Amino acid sequence: MLKHLVTFFYPKSKDFHYKESSEVVKAKVNGVLERNYSIWDTTDIRGHFTSEDIFEVYLSSESPFTSTLSCKIIQQEDGTTIIRTKAGPGMEYLFFFLSLIVGIAYMYNAFQKESGSFYLLSIACMVLGPILSIAYSNVSIGAINERYWLYIHKELAKGE
Repeated sequence: MLKHLVTFFYPKSKDFHYKESSEVVKAKVNGVLERNYSIWDTTDIRGHFTSEDIFEVYLSSESPFTSTLSCKIIQQEDGTTIIRTKAGPGMEYLFFFLSLIVGIAYMYNAFQKESGSFYLLSIACMVLGPILSIAYSNVSIGAINERYWLYIHKELAKGE
């Protein structure tokens, strides 16, 4: 469980190495991100550049619980390029802390009214809420990392 908590609060970054210059990599990434996707397409990512060398990728679903993949393009001295990616949870943080707050409120009610049902409900909120939010976050982070691999990495690795 501790491993999942660390992943939830401190997601790891991954490095992808490419043998092309950063300008070529930026152009190819921009080409992938600017494609017009419809609901019938198999490609389900969207994204945009937030600065000259940083872009974000996210799933094109309507769910607020989707993770965002932040990517930084780093030019090496030998002409190669590294894209450092880091996926973080979206609204799962809100659900995590909200379930803890609701659980504490139910615990307060349990002590005030001496009710066993409020006590069980508070324990359920304080245990199940964070477990569910961490589990959904791990699935969402895995999904956005897989989409990066499927669409952006394959496009950049074609010439290698």
